[in-house]
Amino acid sequence: AHVVAGTTSLRATVNGKDAGPARIEGQATCEDLAVVRLDSTDGLQQAEFAATSALEPMDHVVALGYPTSLEAESTLSATSGAVSKPEIGVNQGGVVAGDMPEYRSVIQHTALIAHGNSGGPLFDEQGHVVGINTLGLDGQAWAISSDHAQDVMEELIAGESPAYLGWSATPIPEFVAGLDDTTGFEPLLDVEEGLILTGIEPGSPAAAADLRPGDLVFELNGQPTNTVADVCQV
Repeated sequence: AHVVAGTTSLRATVNGKDAGPARIEGQATCEDLAVVRLDSTDGLQQAEFAATSALEPMDHVVALGYPTSLEAESTLSATSGAVSKPEIGVNQGGVVAGDMPEYRSVIQHTALIAHGNSGGPLFDEQGHVVGINTLGLDGQAWAISSDHAQDVMEELIAGESPAYLGWSATPIPEFVAGLDDTTGFEPLLDVEEGLILTGIEPGSPAAAADLRPGDLVFELNGQPTNTVADVCQV
């Protein structure tokens, strides 16, 4: 979901050629998953999912994607590694990344991934998709398990978007520190907790509530919200 968040239009590229428009069917922000539908699937072969319950530590896996971006690297890159933990929770309380949700059911593995790998598949030795890569840090990577992803995908296709608000946000302390590093001036925002909204998607619940970029959020339903992970717990 963090890849398509805030987009107003999408186009697909297949084998280096424009394949026409695509549209977002639904987003589950707190699961970091989205379903994107292509108008034409000519020339594409559907990948097969495999159950992740059979995964064990040290199983071989391969991550596929564009580590930088499609524009910078037009051919897919594959990296290999091993499963470290078949199922683990990551980013509880936003300790890894304050602008990302908590990942409740992910595969920890060692296949090298970068920003452009987000949303790309993690394959097992049989060429089946066992996960969707979403986060990498310090030599470890995490992929949303295919079992969990398929459950969420079914909800999104059915028109349900769990916990979708249609905003992007970052913790105020991280935002302020970024401004200070960029400008060299002390920012005027003297707040140490909460979130600052960095984007609002047209037609979203956040837009309907007249929220705007730059608005500050300190609580939701009476619960403190200092990270995106906190929002997902409300």
